[in-house]
Amino acid sequence: PTLVDLTNFRGPIDWSAIYAIQRMAPWGSGARGRSRVACISRDRMFAVVLKLIAGLFPSTRHRLFAEEAEARAWLASNQA
Repeated sequence: PTLVDLTNFRGPIDWSAIYAIQRMAPWGSGARGRSRVACISRDRMFAVVLKLIAGLFPSTRHRLFAEEAEARAWLASNQA
């Protein structure tokens, strides 16, 4: 499970870095099944960006949260 805290993020997204991560990290391809990535952002518009990023990592479940406690609870649970 991965927690990405974007609460203080401002500025452009470095898509070349995202593509590099895609090539380096075969998330979700292991025996344990789909991995999870919980992103924390209070900017609801980030949901659109997260859908684009999720498309690059089809074997990973991505969810957006406004609060860290909710994100950690989802990462620790058995929920999809």
